[in-house]
Amino acid sequence: MKTTQKLAALFIVIMSATSCIKEEQIMPSEQVVTYTLKCEDCLIYLEDDKWNRYNELDRSKYQYFNVKGSFRYQFTNTAGLDSATAVVSVSVLYPRQQVVYINIWDNQGRSTRVIDTLGFSPDYRKDDKYEVTVKLPLK
Repeated sequence: MKTTQKLAALFIVIMSATSCIKEEQIMPSEQVVTYTLKCEDCLIYLEDDKWNRYNELDRSKYQYFNVKGSFRYQFTNTAGLDSATAVVSVSVLYPRQQVVYINIWDNQGRSTRVIDTLGFSPDYRKDDKYEVTVKLPLK
């Protein structure tokens, strides 16, 4: 009887000790950031490891792409950026509003998603919105 009680107590102690141990998640050594965008006709300004706000030249602070439909861009954060920023804009001359879907995520579990309607609104009571900024903290 005593042996059974000792084994039960030992089992409880072992279970309590192992339940307190936390598993560390293994993070990838390189941080890979991905931008995706879906719109009818828009322009995206984004930062990456070569074109970012830390560059001395104004022309090297961002790069931009004209997008019609879907867009995907990926880079490895070798510049040590603390955030990934994208600005999406539409033309004031575009004949109707359009829905813009933008998603930024990294391979370490961070992500942000924005769905917004941009463009000239036929309803004069609403403010027109032509630009949206999306920022993902990386550290």
